[in-house]
Amino acid sequence: MRPGELRMAEWSEIDWDKEEWRIPEEKMKMKRLHIIPLSIQAIAVLKEIYPVTSPKSNYVFPTVGN
Repeated sequence: MRPGELRMAEWSEIDWDKEEWRIPEEKMKMKRLHIIPLSIQAIAVLKEIYPVTSPKSNYVFPTVGN
């Protein structure tokens, strides 16, 4: 994945049950769904930041203005 794709990750793209990040084709350069398996460590980090960022933004890593 590219840094911009990570920066634009949205909580709705995280599949907690399957432990995957599913980037929709609209966001991908090749216009195909991209499925990224998430490690135990990645899931742990996401669960830790979820209560901090999700109430304020749809983005996993929000910046000022989004």
